[in-house]
Amino acid sequence: MQIPLSWRFKSEWPLAFKIVSGAIILNFLVEFILITGLSFFAHAFPNGPDQFMIIRGKTMYFVRPWLGKYLTTGAWFQFVLLGLLVVVVLLNRSQIESD
Repeated sequence: MQIPLSWRFKSEWPLAFKIVSGAIILNFLVEFILITGLSFFAHAFPNGPDQFMIIRGKTMYFVRPWLGKYLTTGAWFQFVLLGLLVVVVLLNRSQIESD
């Protein structure tokens, strides 16, 4: 039994595959930009609505609760999206061909 080197869809990529792939890329980019730019927009001390604490290295940052929850669960959301992409591929396996 030979393992195929590449797989592709027979005709066009399914719409669900495009949407989930775009969501994976968008989630990764947004999370990467937010994490790398945390020192620019986060506060060193809690003030007003900025009550969610994020520890990065030896520094504590305070951000809004919704942003803090996204930054702490964004990586897990990436795995959920990858699982959803596998489900989409399995549901459309009749449209996949190997070279």
